[in-house]
Amino acid sequence: MAVDLHIGLHKTGTSSVQRLLSLHHDTLLRHGVDFPLMGGRPGVAKVHRPFADVLRGIDPVTPEAAALVEAWRPTQPRTIISAEGFSHVAPATIGRVRAVFGDDTHIICALRDPVSHIRSHHIQRSKMMHSTVPLSAFLAARHDEMVREPGGAYYRYDDNIARWRSTFRVSTLTYREDGNMIDDLLDVLGVRDILGDYSAASPRRNTSIHPATAAFARAVARLSGAGKMDAERRQRIGLAVRKESTAIARALGDLTVSETVDVRPFKADFARFNPIWAHLVDGTPDTLESVAGLAAEDEALPGLVAEATGLRL
Repeated sequence: MAVDLHIGLHKTGTSSVQRLLSLHHDTLLRHGVDFPLMGGRPGVAKVHRPFADVLRGIDPVTPEAAALVEAWRPTQPRTIISAEGFSHVAPATIGRVRAVFGDDTHIICALRDPVSHIRSHHIQRSKMMHSTVPLSAFLAARHDEMVREPGGAYYRYDDNIARWRSTFRVSTLTYREDGNMIDDLLDVLGVRDILGDYSAASPRRNTSIHPATAAFARAVARLSGAGKMDAERRQRIGLAVRKESTAIARALGDLTVSETVDVRPFKADFARFNPIWAHLVDGTPDTLESVAGLAAEDEALPGLVAEATGLRL
């Protein structure tokens, strides 16, 4: 049995590929490829999270997750497993991966240039209301992690891939901001021809939101963190941020405060710590334009947006 283990790095199309593979589960089976649903429904992403949780040694592992992994057995000549959690497997626990999947395991890892990734990552964290700071501060924190945390920082690509190469055969693919992540991953997984023209039925991707809407979401996160907004209202606004990004951005257009973020020091250190992947910063911009915030008090913004859009916030 051959296993293709896709290590889903953040913001590299992982969820979209997972949804697509699970949606076409039966088609893949007819071609001798299993994308086990692990009790999930077709078209749902993250069905392989139990594998990642157990193999990462998350404590405590839920009994349900442990039982799913224990009961799993290969049913086809090829199996595809995909989970973001595998990117956090420590060197000391990689042996667990071999114990479950065997020696004929092929690691597949997609890498994105760090400049486009840091911008996309910040927007995503803002969208989920997990960030309260502008891009400049977010970049500074990630840069500091890269410099100070060898082997653990996200942007230490060389270190993170080396731990897998010490045990398994590894394929990496790189793509830039204008690349088609989904097509690239399907090609490396060897299933693009099986799925054919999937675009019409392709699940909705994890789309970004407008930068102004992201700034609004950060303001809401600050209010919530300061105890000035209850959980129910935060959840309601979070849903509007994801579904009504354009309308919210239009309402905030005159209030945006911009910043120019210098990414040259970050790029230089990325190249220094990642000599194998230093070319990923070639041709990337030296500065990024971003919406740093909004020219209004945080407390006033939900009401202002609600009045301008008619949304119930």
